[in-house]
Amino acid sequence: MPDAACSTSRWSRSSKSREHPKRIRARFFGGWDYKTGDDLGDNFGKTGYDKGVPMGRDLAARPDKAKAPTFLVQAEKDADAANLDRIQIIKGWSKHGKSFEKIYNVAWSRGRTPDAKTGRLPPVGNTVNVAEASYANTIGTDKLSAVWQDPEFDPTLRSFYYVRVLEIPKPRWSTFDARKLGITAPDPASVQERAWTSPIWYTPTDADLAKGREKAITVTGLANDKAEALSTDELKQLLVGKTVRIKNLVSGAEYDAAYSEDGLRTLTATAGFGSAHGQGAATNPYFITDGKLSSRLEDGSQFSSRLYRHGGHYLAARDDEAGFVNYEFFPR
Repeated sequence: MPDAACSTSRWSRSSKSREHPKRIRARFFGGWDYKTGDDLGDNFGKTGYDKGVPMGRDLAARPDKAKAPTFLVQAEKDADAANLDRIQIIKGWSKHGKSFEKIYNVAWSRGRTPDAKTGRLPPVGNTVNVAEASYANTIGTDKLSAVWQDPEFDPTLRSFYYVRVLEIPKPRWSTFDARKLGITAPDPASVQERAWTSPIWYTPTDADLAKGREKAITVTGLANDKAEALSTDELKQLLVGKTVRIKNLVSGAEYDAAYSEDGLRTLTATAGFGSAHGQGAATNPYFITDGKLSSRLEDGSQFSSRLYRHGGHYLAARDDEAGFVNYEFFPR
């Protein structure tokens, strides 16, 4: 399917009546050689097919000289609906038994610059008149397009990509109801409708997959290296009543973990994803039995980790991460 259209609103711009669903038109292609310039011109669709594949398909095998896949994306507003705010590409991938997602802003309406440190794009603004349940197309744009190349591509990892297109804010359905009933509109009073496409998938070659496995630390590998699994008593001596630094060897994120003597673990992000997003400390129960460190999360789920002493390092493997050793503990 070369195009995607998603229902974005049941309401007209006026609060007096409902109209047919509004539809954003989105096109998305993936390949290895799209370039900014002519590829975004009048022959957008032909170029998309000639040099790659449309959404819902697998990328062609990676050419020897290709550093990363490139994507061709275009979105147009519905003629009777709100202007567009931005186009995003969402990437998903798995590594060493863990799943990840990341959102990239790839095209947006004028007048904004992403933050140099975080990459976040400022909001487009909001023209919604809550009392009148109306909005104005004085911000945003009617059409967006871009060529985007994955800046963090790893050819050894399976991954997928899909597009999300956001409109500018419009009155939420409850805002229309509130005006009709003569009551105060509840929060949130506005909403950004959106459309999304089918994914495009990347699958590594057998040779690239083998290279990825060579880099991984596994429980089997530790056993072959005669690493020692810590006993229950050794775990308690290492952790109870103490604070240790934990590093995620896959994502690079770091945390301070305080293990209180009354069975609570407080985890605070110090570097990486959690710290960059201002996540505070999280406190959950923990317990140590049968040579395993177990934690129970807010949603009731539970996981266990086994720690190993290997060459002066303390390495840990969770029981829900497919036998990969993804953490290092740094006692203080």
